[in-house]
Amino acid sequence: MAMIELSVIIPTYNELEDSRLIRSLACYPQDPRIEYLWVDFNTEEKVRNQIQRQDFIFIDVPHSNRAQRLAKGLSEAKAELILFHHPRSVLDPQGISYLLNLENKKSWGGFTHSFDQTSLMLRWTSWYSNQIRPKLFKIIYLDHCLFFHRSFMDQPLPEIPIFEDTALSEILRKKKRPLILPFVSVTSAIRFSKQGFWKQALLNQFVKVLYHCGMNPVQINRFYEKKIRLNGVN
Repeated sequence: MAMIELSVIIPTYNELEDSRLIRSLACYPQDPRIEYLWVDFNTEEKVRNQIQRQDFIFIDVPHSNRAQRLAKGLSEAKAELILFHHPRSVLDPQGISYLLNLENKKSWGGFTHSFDQTSLMLRWTSWYSNQIRPKLFKIIYLDHCLFFHRSFMDQPLPEIPIFEDTALSEILRKKKRPLILPFVSVTSAIRFSKQGFWKQALLNQFVKVLYHCGMNPVQINRFYEKKIRLNGVN
């Protein structure tokens, strides 16, 4: 029996309303060295059956936020190399194979960010996410599909309802600089399409200021998720 070398953890919440993720996961490498852990919030039986038919490890974490689902997946994962797969992103399957065969697995980083919609401002947002934030601030957001070696986690993942990816990056960047792999993670632009680009962009910057000023993440998330609840409970 092959040793598990890569654990892919997918923290979902109502994502099956959009079938793109399911269709894409069916195209991901079915390699005995890879395990896929689907960690969900209050899953219906029909959803559970659909996931288990794809031989994914299914974990139900009722009434949880996304960080709690990630933490639960991490506690169940067998591999040393971990991939936190954003629930509204789709990865180039070749990228997963590339990550599995990464020469130096004691690394961390993410995939090249892109949106599933096209506009000048969304392209600029992706460029900043790929070229500026990782290099200047050493922060990778979850929609890049963030990977890391388990040995880099010398403290528990903060189970906060928002900016859990920033908090994780703050742990990992103490070890080494992040990598951006040359394979695309196409993420949903749903917040921008529902709110409008400028409203959502300003909201993103405002909540970042609140977080870095030390405001309670529960209060920040309550404000951020008020109209578009996508990540679960506070």
